[in-house]
Amino acid sequence: MKNGKDLARRAALRLADRLGEELTTEVDIALAEADAPTPHTYDVALIVSIATLVVTTAQLAWMIYQDLRRRDDPIEPEALHDALRQRLEAPAEIPEGQVDEVVRGVVATLDESDL
Repeated sequence: MKNGKDLARRAALRLADRLGEELTTEVDIALAEADAPTPHTYDVALIVSIATLVVTTAQLAWMIYQDLRRRDDPIEPEALHDALRQRLEAPAEIPEGQVDEVVRGVVATLDESDL
């Protein structure tokens, strides 16, 4: 795994069957928009909010993971999950169950790759 963007794409693939097949496309769009030179404003539907949450969660997970590696701290998936849930500010329109599912999907994807 190269970075948070790669983690976001992999997590979207893992979650697409449960949260909607269009999730992977929306994550790619969200990542492209994040790299765009000028921000765009959209009327955001739930799936776009979830895609953005996947990207945000993956980037935050990657930062926490890298920080733990630099300090040589043990990296346990459950501890990473808890740290993400404490720091993550999810959009209000996304139900808590889906937020937790996104967090668990990102952590599981990172766990499969590097933990």
